Amino acid sequence: MTTKRPKAKMGNRPSVPEIRERVRSLSADGSSYTDGVIEALEWAVNGESFDSLDRLFRGEATAVVTPTVEAPAPAPAPVAPAPVVPAAPVGDSPLAHLIPVGKFGSGYINRKVAGSVLDFDVLDAARRTKKNVLIEGPTGSAKTSLVFAYAARENLPVVTVACNGAVDLRALLGGWVPSTGGEFTYAAGDIFEVVKHGGILYLDEVNFLPPKIAAVLYGLLDGRRSLYLPEAAGSDVPTVVEAHEDFFVVASLNPGYLGTRPLNPAFRNRFTVKLDWGYNDEVEAKLIKSPSLRDLAHRLRERVTAGDLTTPVPTNVLMDFEEIVGELGFEFAAENFTNNFDVTERPVVVEVLAIYRDRIVSELAGDSVSIGGADSGPAF
Repeated sequence: MTTKRPKAKMGNRPSVPEIRERVRSLSADGSSYTDGVIEALEWAVNGESFDSLDRLFRGEATAVVTPTVEAPAPAPAPVAPAPVVPAAPVGDSPLAHLIPVGKFGSGYINRKVAGSVLDFDVLDAARRTKKNVLIEGPTGSAKTSLVFAYAARENLPVVTVACNGAVDLRALLGGWVPSTGGEFTYAAGDIFEVVKHGGILYLDEVNFLPPKIAAVLYGLLDGRRSLYLPEAAGSDVPTVVEAHEDFFVVASLNPGYLGTRPLNPAFRNRFTVKLDWGYNDEVEAKLIKSPSLRDLAHRLRERVTAGDLTTPVPTNVLMDFEEIVGELGFEFAAENFTNNFDVTERPVVVEVLAIYRDRIVSELAGDSVSIGGADSGPAF
């Protein structure tokens, strides 16, 4: 353990954030995390009960309770310690506005991966063990929905990096900006905030990621779990930021898209957890009412796999199809669906739609389906 610091004076105690910062600095000096906690609390408090210290460190008290002159209560019998789960960022986080709410949590349908493991359990394990997650699958297969639904359940903010080359690196990492008096200050970006305070860094379409951004993220994706900001030198923002306990990285990609680049083996190896995230029959059975429409999608996806078609058939497009059938009739919905495909592919789609037409209309009849159109105007 490092050399003991002087105990704080009774009338001038540090704040909770100062105590937590002292824990991090002591741990960085080479002490174990537990030793750092003990030493920081000894430095901050003189004579407090263990219960007060425990509540203080967990953030349940806003200030250290002043010691009383009463005789201390008898020490409780020792019990096995419960596992400590780091608290998720709450309302005082600078990224609280990025915590998903509403439909992100309630509208998502969980699925099992690798046969029996629930998708949220995978993310729980990755977060707990500080492993990065790579989700690979076609468009519209709910990759992003998984991330946001999990964040909504766990009360975690999501900082999304759209890896399409147009991303503003300065906005994400921070940079020097003019301030009053003609001087400049370093304004931290969202990546800095999510690394420092906890949450999910979501790399959307990571196979579009420009090399200049990938280079900045390397320190976060390996065992260092640190963000390096040399440009912040001379400012109040640290040049090295160690990741919060509740920080982890999730990336997604659509394989084979025009303009993407394959992930090099070294970069891919930084993602310990890799999910093959295709269209899911059980999920679609809950979202798509018509079995024949789902069967139609299977047939078209087989043609995509065989190379006869290149346009994917996302789950959300099937959901839109059923909604449009109810509003404007099957014929309009079929033409609208066909227009999702390349002009050269549309004859094949029209042919397949003709096979399933009557069955789809019959299965959706309870939704006031019309053949040529609906009596009322569109409601979407």
